[in-house]
This record gives sequence, structure tokens and C-alpha cells, in this order.
Amino acid sequence: MEQEKIQIDITKFIKVYENFLPLNVLPSFLKWLNNQNFSPAAVVGHDNEGVLDTGTRRTEQLSLGIHEDSNKTSIHWSNFLSSFFLKAFTKYENDVTPFHKVNVNGIVDMAALKYEKAGFYKFHTDHHFSIPRTMTCIVLLNNDYEGGELEFASPLTNEPILKIPKLANSIIIWPSNFMYPHRVNPVTDGKRFSIVAWLF
Repeated sequence: MEQEKIQIDITKFIKVYENFLPLNVLPSFLKWLNNQNFSPAAVVGHDNEGVLDTGTRRTEQLSLGIHEDSNKTSIHWSNFLSSFFLKAFTKYENDVTPFHKVNVNGIVDMAALKYEKAGFYKFHTDHHFSIPRTMTCIVLLNNDYEGGELEFASPLTNEPILKIPKLANSIIIWPSNFMYPHRVNPVTDGKRFSIVAWLF
């Protein structure tokens, strides 16, 4: 007897929620970000872990974790944003897996990302054996730029299957595993600001 093929629509596990931050907070956060020093973002992968690879990724990042050299304002934003990420994940969990809780311990890392004109990130996945990640959360902070869409591909064909609308102050949540290759298309005009957080 031929075994039945079961197909799962993985896009059902990619959720978009609007109004991530209070509207009176978003301008203050963007203003603060615009005055920070971003650094070129590296690529995490099997052969090029922590390497600057501008053929794969051209973006800048600002760590929002709490480190020894973090100033009070950075620590404030880190704590403030963490609470909103965890609230959004609780909503995701209730919407997607109401009868089974996703086992996460907390936020493993958080960063602000800046994509200037010609900035991009080719198809990749976020989980890596040296940096275990269970869930990915990205907040789109602005939409006054061209290009730069977040796009998902089929894990079997690598063909695009879902393009996320550029909604300012929206959060996108999905599993970090190999089933969810995604990319940021090249920015053709303006600057794209986002926050990424990973739960483990």
C-alpha cells in the first residue's frame, strides 16, 4: 500500500501582528537608533561563522542585549523591548499551538538592524548548532523605504512562497529551523530599520 504524503502549509506558522510598540514610543526609539553607532553584521553558518560576508549579507547591527559596556539607555530599551517580545510570543503560541506549548526559555539575543540602500540578506535559516534558536521574531520599525521586503522560500525548492507586507511597527514570528528559509530583498531607496530577537 502506497504511503500517503502529508503536506503542511508552513506559512500557517508565520504570523504577523500589528502595533508591536505603543505609538508614542516608536518615534523615540527610532530617534535613539538614528544616533547610535551600528557595526557591519556578520553571518552565522557552518563554514563562515562570525565572518563578514558581503556577498551573503550587507547590513549593520546594534546589539540590544545587556553587556558590560551597555549604557543605561541601551539597558532600558533592552528590558523594555524584551517584555513586548515575550507578550507577542505568548499571542503567537496561543494562535498557532493552543494545545501544545512551544518550549522556550527566553530571549537568547536581540539586535537592531539597519539596511541602507543596496543592503540585503540572502536566503538563510536562523538555527545553528553553535547558536541554538527556536523562534525568530522581527519587528519592522518603519516603511519609508523601497525594496527590503522580508520574503520566505519553500524549504524544498528555495522558490519564494510568501512576501511580508511592509507594515511599520509590525512583528513577524516563525520557527527558526530549516523549514523557514527567508531573506531581506535589496533596499533600493531609503533606510530599513528592524529589530530581531531569537527565543531558545
